Amino acid sequence: AQSFAVNRVARQRRIPDIEQCQELLSDHKKLVEPLMAFLAERGRLPADVELATAPQLTRVFGSVARAFSLLRRVTGTNHWDTIRQQRRADILVYLALAAFPMRPRFGALPDELRYDIRAFFGSYKSGCAEADALLFSAGDQDAVDQACRGASVGKLLPEALYVHRSAVEHLPPVLRVYEGCGRQLAGAVEELTLVKLFRRRARVSYLVYEDFDRVAHPALRTAVVADLKRLDLHFRDYTGSSNPPVLHRKELFVADDYPARKRFARLTAREDRLGLLDAPSTIGTKNGWLTVLSNAGISIHGHQITRHL
Repeated sequence: AQSFAVNRVARQRRIPDIEQCQELLSDHKKLVEPLMAFLAERGRLPADVELATAPQLTRVFGSVARAFSLLRRVTGTNHWDTIRQQRRADILVYLALAAFPMRPRFGALPDELRYDIRAFFGSYKSGCAEADALLFSAGDQDAVDQACRGASVGKLLPEALYVHRSAVEHLPPVLRVYEGCGRQLAGAVEELTLVKLFRRRARVSYLVYEDFDRVAHPALRTAVVADLKRLDLHFRDYTGSSNPPVLHRKELFVADDYPARKRFARLTAREDRLGLLDAPSTIGTKNGWLTVLSNAGISIHGHQITRHL
């Protein structure tokens, strides 16, 4: 009844014509561009003090929020919604990992981070509560396993999900926190190549390989294993091994926008056609892989295959 009463007296709002929106935005492109850059970076509307052009935007469009509303009509909502979701996830992961050793007071945070938290969670208390729940999920191996199976990036094997260091940010928040817990224990690993997220054991490994981009099937050099249950580290050195593990299907480890991904995928497709990848248990080590290549009369230089008659 109250909704009906409100609707009876509410004025009808005219929806702006999209062509008029485009014309208005085009006329003030230089004014709108800083707003777009801020939105792309922060995923939220700026506070007036964060955007130098806020007064001009308010004069032209009525408010910064109205300028963004027109922008969404012209460009569509999906892109901006995705940015907001990604930025919110980033802040949530930050809050979860900030629990080690103890989260700072809200007043001690940078201004822009305080604005982020208010925009995405309403309050610091709400954000921390959600972060605590995420941190708890990262300690639940069933939740970790489910997230590994649902991840859009990484090479999923029965034991673990392997991802390139550049793709960690593309993982679901629970896996980013899981990895972050391992990093708290392991510290920074120099020349890190891949992160191995164990699905059924509370462990994260940090793997260093030969030049990932240059070598078609790089060999493992070192591994740092963070045991999250026992809170200890194990270091394994493969540099003196005559038969170290090697990588295949490198495109699976990286995100779609990784510069060399297409090159990796082309090599894998050709190796598949030649049957070189048919025995995963054999080709997982350097000697096994070289034997398969030798038997097939094939050599690989860079990411190019040469067949020998």
